[in-house]
Amino acid sequence: MASKQMVHMNHGQGETSYAHNSSFQSLLALEGMSLFDTTPVAFVPSLSDRSEVQAPEDLRINQIPAYDIDENARRERLPVVAGAYAQQFRKDFTLFLQLRAKELVPEGRMVVSLQGRRSDEPVTESSLIWGTAAQILGTMASEGVIDKEKLDSLYIPVHGPSDEELREIIQEEGSFSITEMRVHDPISGMDRALLTPNRLVNSLRAAFEPIIVQHFGSPGEIMDEFVRTGEKHLSLQRRSQVKHARNPRVMLVVSLTKA
Repeated sequence: MASKQMVHMNHGQGETSYAHNSSFQSLLALEGMSLFDTTPVAFVPSLSDRSEVQAPEDLRINQIPAYDIDENARRERLPVVAGAYAQQFRKDFTLFLQLRAKELVPEGRMVVSLQGRRSDEPVTESSLIWGTAAQILGTMASEGVIDKEKLDSLYIPVHGPSDEELREIIQEEGSFSITEMRVHDPISGMDRALLTPNRLVNSLRAAFEPIIVQHFGSPGEIMDEFVRTGEKHLSLQRRSQVKHARNPRVMLVVSLTKA
């Protein structure tokens, strides 16, 4: 039986809420809207903000963990894991387009924004939206903070497609024509000094805490350790990266017209 999850961010207005940590995402959405003319459209925010999605069934059926603590095993399985997530996204996004098509009049328009990756970038851990969160949880499992077996059964149902992948799905589904598609780096115009490890890891917490807490339990202890471990991980990652390395993740914004 398919395993479905209601994906939502942290509720409320507190320090760890999505509302408190989503200014970055809101700016991205506004930037995406500015790419198009002023014709009235239906605007669909980031699809991972709230939706019912499924974890990749191929991974569950074959008991393949999405993230393995063993680095060699993880690298070997990456193509399989990435492929399973891509296939599940194709199913979910196709259904999304079919449902939205029923709601719009002919020639009605909508704008969809979502995180993705560059088509010319190979799939790596850093290009996967959930990759950083998984790396943090992997460290916590290796230190005994969370149970490794539970980590092996965790599938964060989020996928960031490439622009070519997204274009192909839209064209194959057939309900919409692509008016315009843009790919832009969400941090290209930002002061890098503002992208501190603390700020980044709290954004991850706001996005993934409900899933993590539901899976592992003990919300306070686990999430506080998630932030501490995440800050260390991101600080080390920041120092090891090339100063002007290109961001592997991008924002995809596409304007669609109902056929």
